[in-house]
Amino acid sequence: MSRAKAAGLAVVVLAVAVVAALKVHGSRAAGRKAGQAQCPPGGCDAIPLGHAKGPASPAPKIPTGSGRPNLVEFGSDECEACKKMAKVLPEVRKQYEGRLDVVMVDVDVHREPTTRWRIRLIPTQIFLDTHGKEVARHEGFMPGGEIGAQLAKMGLKPGTTPKGGN
Repeated sequence: MSRAKAAGLAVVVLAVAVVAALKVHGSRAAGRKAGQAQCPPGGCDAIPLGHAKGPASPAPKIPTGSGRPNLVEFGSDECEACKKMAKVLPEVRKQYEGRLDVVMVDVDVHREPTTRWRIRLIPTQIFLDTHGKEVARHEGFMPGGEIGAQLAKMGLKPGTTPKGGN
């Protein structure tokens, strides 16, 4: 293949990559303008992380080492699966009140914890033990029953004190 053809092929491949990236970013931006989330063909769980809107407030504190287990939800108000999680998490918080810290992090606003916890897709749930060590991670929508099952594996049931906890 001649150098000219190779260069032309490289330009075409680069153009296709740029157009694909713009389509994903554009669908999220269009959703923001319309006030609705728009998901790519793979669904909201397939939304790669975009650019931050910038912190309007400090990032939520993830109380690692608090002596209580943590459930940390990384999501966005732009994503349908994240909106479903936003309905499930208050119930989880209520069921495990005083025994589990539930923290929600908006990845479009707070980039530092998103980078620190290596979040690739949203929504992502991270389960931390009483010492702040990650014990499980789930990407995508996670029903309340599955959350309860994971917490039970960690020794936490509604109305009980976690193993090794206060």
